[in-house]
Amino acid sequence: PKAPVEPGLAHRPGGKTLYAYLVRGHTTTDLTPDQIHQIGLDEVARIRARMDVEMKAAGWTGDFAGFLNFLRTDPQFYASTREELLEKASEMAKRADGGLPPLFATLPRLPYDVQPVPPQIEENYTTGRYNGGSMQNGVAAHYIVNTSKLDQRPLYELPALTLHEAVPGHHVQIALQPVVDLALGRAVGHEALSRFADGDPERVFAQAHRAGNGNALEAAAIRYALQQRPETGYLSVNVSVGALVSEHVRAVLPDDLRGIVLEITEQADTEHWDEVAAVIAECRARGAHIAIDDWGRGYSTMERTMRLRPEVVKLDRSLVLDLEDPLRQRAVRTLVDWAHSMGATVCAEGIEHPEQAATLRELGVTLGQGYLFGVPTVDPAATAPLDVLGTAAPA
Repeated sequence: PKAPVEPGLAHRPGGKTLYAYLVRGHTTTDLTPDQIHQIGLDEVARIRARMDVEMKAAGWTGDFAGFLNFLRTDPQFYASTREELLEKASEMAKRADGGLPPLFATLPRLPYDVQPVPPQIEENYTTGRYNGGSMQNGVAAHYIVNTSKLDQRPLYELPALTLHEAVPGHHVQIALQPVVDLALGRAVGHEALSRFADGDPERVFAQAHRAGNGNALEAAAIRYALQQRPETGYLSVNVSVGALVSEHVRAVLPDDLRGIVLEITEQADTEHWDEVAAVIAECRARGAHIAIDDWGRGYSTMERTMRLRPEVVKLDRSLVLDLEDPLRQRAVRTLVDWAHSMGATVCAEGIEHPEQAATLRELGVTLGQGYLFGVPTVDPAATAPLDVLGTAAPA
């Protein structure tokens, strides 16, 4: 009964400003929401005009509604058997494989296959889905296709489904964002960032933890990130303290952790610090470094930092905003000095403008990442890294 009558964020206090900020973050541009909306309208108009051209090229003489009905009902656009549908999906996936090298410099080493959705679940299952595999366990990834209800699965939908679910889609899923030495402007490593078709990564991981599957999901993300590891520079992977001590995560971490940074996230806290300390000591002995993510908010308190004694602390992006404010600069300087007193390197996240990078460098911040240096991508294209953290990736 207390819900607002007006729908949408724009009608809430400060909503338009927040919406514009979110649009900028999700599109990595400085375009306004209205400009983004207009791009969508223009694209719909372009596609509609192209459809008219293709209709005429195909010899269709009727109207648009009739053409849509033709596409929905003519048998030539549908597979006649389950095997035919699976063969078509397999052929399209293989053709897509051949188109990857010109577009992506870094590709998964793990192969994938094409399988039908199991018959016991196909009745209410989606059209297609991707399931990740494991190089370590010798299991290929799977692009699974629903081969039931053939009259509802036109073949002209297969290219989009295949490119989304298989390649480059979910099989090339983990995105890498460069971490840059602010003094030299060169990439020294990358952070692996999970991307999900079902929503915001932080929300997806939180839901998984609430459902009791969080540790397994974090382990899957780490396993896949390690498969995408660039040849040069260190790789930073995200893990919560609870997942770090779990069998799921410990099973996917390689014996040699040199060049790996375990970035402790805000997904969950723990009361079992003795166990955490033991696992971290073991990981350090195998070559790993420890980082604290989003330093300055949530669980990242002074006590937490003292317990973990990280080699890297990553300033939360909220601390990078409004750096022209002298009070904020002094606050950042205090945090940086404290980190340095513990022997930690400081990395700032969310850097979008050269002025931010220059100010942070003056305040003693060594490393930075953000859209200024590169959006998350499956093609890191990093230059030869410097050994900022005192470790180098194995040859």
